[in-house]
Parts: sequence; structure tokens; C-alpha cells
Amino acid sequence: ADSSFDLVTLHNLVYYFPVAARVGVFEKLRGFAKPGGALLVTATCRGGSVVSDVLSLWGAQTQGCGRLPDVGELVEQIGRAGWRGAAARRLMPGDSMHRFVARA
Repeated sequence: ADSSFDLVTLHNLVYYFPVAARVGVFEKLRGFAKPGGALLVTATCRGGSVVSDVLSLWGAQTQGCGRLPDVGELVEQIGRAGWRGAAARRLMPGDSMHRFVARA
């Protein structure tokens, strides 16, 4: 990886990776960020609506994919991958879409 980017993003893709592989994905993304660079992830998380429940079921039943993350779980996975200060914020009231930010 070329660590020359100020910002690394991953939007609505985390479900395409099995839960056990997600720390490795965030580690790989870490390799693209400059020291002090930022990570921005958007993801629908478990709970909150029938739509998110169906999406989570789809991911869990699709080979090579994974269920939707829990908010705390994704923050923890990002931190285990070497990102600092991982934090989440709900994007819209009543919706389970969140944004996650952290620093390299």
C-alpha cells in the first residue's frame, strides 16, 4: 500500500466482508493513509428498522459476506486495526446509518 492519502473512505461496503475479516480490511486501508490521515466509513448497522434487519440477514446468508455490524463492534474493529480515536455518529434520527471516523 502507498501511504500517501489524507483520507481513506469505505462507503456501504463493510457487509461484503465476513465479520472475522473486517479487522484485516481496516488494517489494509490503514496502509493507504499518511500519518495523521483520516478514515471515513459509512455503514448501516444492526437494529433500527426492518430494512436493516433484512440487509443483515442477506449479508449473513451470502457466501463471502457478513451480517451488518453493531456500532460498538465496528468502532472496536477499526481500533484493533491500528486506527486511533475511532468514533461513530448516527447520520439521521431514526435510521441505522452511521459514519465512523478515525486517524492513522
